[in-house]
Amino acid sequence: MNKDRRILFHLEKDILPVEELQTCISEFFAMIQSASEDCLSDVKWFAEIQQGSVALATYPSSDTETDEEIDQCLGTIRRDFKLIQGGKSPSTFTKKTMQHYEAMTRLFKSEKGLSGNPTIDVTYPSSSEREPIAMVDYSMPTRPKTIDRSFGTAYGEVKTLYASGRPFFALYDEASGKRIKVYYDDALLDTVRSCYRSNYVRVTGDISFNKDGTKRDIVAKDIQVVERPETVSLADLFGIWGDAE
Repeated sequence: MNKDRRILFHLEKDILPVEELQTCISEFFAMIQSASEDCLSDVKWFAEIQQGSVALATYPSSDTETDEEIDQCLGTIRRDFKLIQGGKSPSTFTKKTMQHYEAMTRLFKSEKGLSGNPTIDVTYPSSSEREPIAMVDYSMPTRPKTIDRSFGTAYGEVKTLYASGRPFFALYDEASGKRIKVYYDDALLDTVRSCYRSNYVRVTGDISFNKDGTKRDIVAKDIQVVERPETVSLADLFGIWGDAE
């Protein structure tokens, strides 16, 4: 183990509640382990808790990775910490790593920002940068996942046929209770006529969804009169083989 290579967390506080100190130590070591896994496959970390204010140091060692590869990884970790400090998303850190980072910053959050001046210091022989990096209160930007289109099935009652323009009929969806349009081609015309005002039909095809996740319309591939089921499956509610974005 070479102590010239290390990652140090430092906090200018002499006293922390025991639970917070335990969480701080756990999240720091978990964050460093996860960060190194983002760029290297086989690194062991050795821990040291230094005297004075809270200072947690880790030193990397590996039986398979070279010193040069470890230094490259440490450089990547340092750059990502700098990106976070500058209000940018990290280039390499995964969501798992950032969750540990966020868990640490939450421990020191106050109305004025982060208390105790928490810093991260990444040092290795070939690095020319020696200044500690201030930790910031960072939250990963989240983008809600919505399904725009999916191939699936809807059950409901056929109420109204529209023959002008692009033919479709109104289906009152069993899952949502809302009216959705079902478009069909000439090959399904006889089937549509036979199921008009029937008790219950099953429509399978390409489903488009509204922003709230409810079905908007279906381009039918198959239409059948069926018995009304006692329950509706999750696949029927949301479709199958959906493309989330």
